Amino acid sequence: MSNLYPNLFQPITIGGRTLKNRIMSAPNMLFQVVNGRPTDYYVGYLEHKAKGGAAIVNLGEVPVIRGGNHTPFIELIPENLNIFGEIADAIKEHGALASIELTHCGRKGRPWINKQLKGPNTEITENGIFCEAMTEKDMDEVVTAFANAAEYAVSAGFDMALIHAGHSWLLEQFLSPLVNKRTDEYGGSLENRMRFPLRVLKAIRDRVGNKLIIALRISGSERAEGGFTPCGYGGILKQSRRVC
Repeated sequence: MSNLYPNLFQPITIGGRTLKNRIMSAPNMLFQVVNGRPTDYYVGYLEHKAKGGAAIVNLGEVPVIRGGNHTPFIELIPENLNIFGEIADAIKEHGALASIELTHCGRKGRPWINKQLKGPNTEITENGIFCEAMTEKDMDEVVTAFANAAEYAVSAGFDMALIHAGHSWLLEQFLSPLVNKRTDEYGGSLENRMRFPLRVLKAIRDRVGNKLIIALRISGSERAEGGFTPCGYGGILKQSRRVC
């Protein structure tokens, strides 16, 4: 493997933090939650990944606001800060950077978890669920929620925030030329569709400065005609794999 990937086990510095290698443990769904708190089992699960040698270990699927949770809701409240601190410490004890994946599922939420789904458009989703178009106020609340969650992560001792903008979740829903049918400044051109995701990223950076590495998780392709591909996000490059 060292011949094929000569830099895989070499250190690299990102945002003032040195990774011992180029391996990141991907975030997993966080189903181990009781009364809004990750369980001790989940702490041990993440610590085990760090022991395995990954340079970054991710606490997966942490929704930033009620109504945006795909899995049971995790309360980012002062009373739970200690357990998040334990997670960060357990990861960092073994020389890995502790990362937290911040999420909002938008129109892809589960109705038995979320009372009201909100996304780019007012619609009946492919699952037959009513989704309400987000207003400017809704977007302001989500932007603030992402920034609040990032600040919470800093307080807990995390090194990185992984912003989920893939898998057809909220931020990708705004980016998608197939999903986003808005006619205001948040729809239409790529520049408009990027407006809301960029607001989220800017709010996080403005809030935490350089205290966190900020990473963006994004899908490479919608795998559907008219959707974005590795060649472009609609309107920038031809939407065909043949030009890649």
